[in-house]
Amino acid sequence: MHCIRHFRLLALAPLLGPPTLLAQGAVTQPPPTVPFQSALAGYQPFADDKPIPWRQANDTVREVGGWRAYSREAAASAPAQAPDAGQGPGSGEGHGPGHGHPTPRRGQP
Repeated sequence: MHCIRHFRLLALAPLLGPPTLLAQGAVTQPPPTVPFQSALAGYQPFADDKPIPWRQANDTVREVGGWRAYSREAAASAPAQAPDAGQGPGSGEGHGPGHGHPTPRRGQP
């Protein structure tokens, strides 16, 4: 029963008039203006490079040293691994009994 009374009071609140601060003549300031900047303001449409003939691309790779040259380049730029990289959290070792992964036997997936 009390809930219905509170609901009736809330329903009538807009009809009672403005809040007391506004009714007493309090000075209200307009909200500050925020400049609009579109997320797409710096958008540049995709510009595809002019493709080169496949024979020219293959010749360029051959002159550089083939796929092995790209592999050496990638290996040279890769960060060096720490000497104990295979040991530690997540390696499966050092977690106590039953926490490592069993070694699969031959013929088993």
